[in-house]
Amino acid sequence: EDTNYNGIEIPAIKVTNGDNDSPGATLSAAELQTSEAPTSANFSFELTTKPTADVNVTLAVTKNADEVTLSKTSLTISKDNWHAAQEITVTGVADNIIDPDEPFEITLTFASEDKDYNFTKVITGVNKNTDTASFVLPVAATSTVSESGTSQDFQFSLSSKPTAAVTIKV
Repeated sequence: EDTNYNGIEIPAIKVTNGDNDSPGATLSAAELQTSEAPTSANFSFELTTKPTADVNVTLAVTKNADEVTLSKTSLTISKDNWHAAQEITVTGVADNIIDPDEPFEITLTFASEDKDYNFTKVITGVNKNTDTASFVLPVAATSTVSESGTSQDFQFSLSSKPTAAVTIKV
């Protein structure tokens, strides 16, 4: 032991622990793609810091709401599960109309007694059209008729909703 250092007072050292965490939420995706097949897309979100109170999240399709459905429309995030990813499934809706691909928006509204957790986030997407124009005939749509005047009736349907009258010439 070096006795030359015995009794020397160590000067006070000021240490600051900088907090670089910002309240908010992170989304796992910026844009989603679904289809009228229907196919789904998933996204998740989580809070970036621990809230001081529960955070209620409301999810709503705010543009073209008839194009997609959501697996959840509300949920509560607590101080205990704040860092757990919250999974949401978005499913395209078939409209049976030949139309263009439709964009949609989902708004997440965060509300809490914690003043840092009162904001909105928006995620966008597109629902791809899968409809085509065709005639749908039953599987057994074959028949034999003769020259003696026998006939056969057929029933069929359209594969998508027409936007105007459909005339079929026989």
